[in-house]
Amino acid sequence: MCSNIDDLSYFNRATTTNYTQIYTHDASATEIYAAWTEIYKGIRNANTFMEAIVESQFDAEGKYYNEARFLRAYYHFLLAQAWGDVPLRKEAVTTHDQVMIAVTPQYDVLSWVASEMEACIELAPESLENAPSRVVKTTVHGILARVYLFMAGESVKGGDKAALFASAKNHADAVIKSAKHQLNPDYSKIFKNMIMDEYDTE
Repeated sequence: MCSNIDDLSYFNRATTTNYTQIYTHDASATEIYAAWTEIYKGIRNANTFMEAIVESQFDAEGKYYNEARFLRAYYHFLLAQAWGDVPLRKEAVTTHDQVMIAVTPQYDVLSWVASEMEACIELAPESLENAPSRVVKTTVHGILARVYLFMAGESVKGGDKAALFASAKNHADAVIKSAKHQLNPDYSKIFKNMIMDEYDTE
C-alpha cells in the first residue's frame, strides 16, 4: 500500500482554480451560486411569512411583519450590491409562471429598499434588550446609512448624490445621537470577538 507522501506519487484527477478566497473565481463558483440562492431563500421566507401573518391575531401590533419587511429589504440590498440589476421579489411565489421574472435596474431596487426600510423605523423597538438577534431602531438607521452611502457611490447610476450623502449622514447621526452604541476602544478586540463568535452588543 502506497502512502503517497513523496514525489513519485501521481494523481489523475481534475483540478480547478475557481476559488473565491484567492479572487480567481467566476460566476460558476459554488460559493457565488450558494450566496445567490440562500439570499433568495431568505426573501421567499420573508414574503411567505408576511403574507401569512398580515392583520392576524398572531401579530396584532405588526411588529413581526415589520421585522420581516426589513429583512426582505436587506436581502435585496445585498443582492443589488453584489450583482447590480436583480429580480425584485415583493410577493411570495405561488405558481410556476411566477418563478422566472425580469431583473429590475439596480437603482430602482435600492430606492425600493430604502423606502421599505424607512417605513420600518417607526415600529422598530428602541431597546437593545434583544439585539443583535432582533431588528431594533438603531439597526434600521445603521443599515439605511449604508444603503444611502452605497447609492451615493459612483458604481450606482442615478439619483441625487448630494441628497443621498445627506440621507446617509442623517441616519448615521441617528445612531450616534441614540447614545446606545459606541466604538470598541480596542481595535484588535474586534477581530478577537469575530474569532470567538462574540458580539459587541453596544
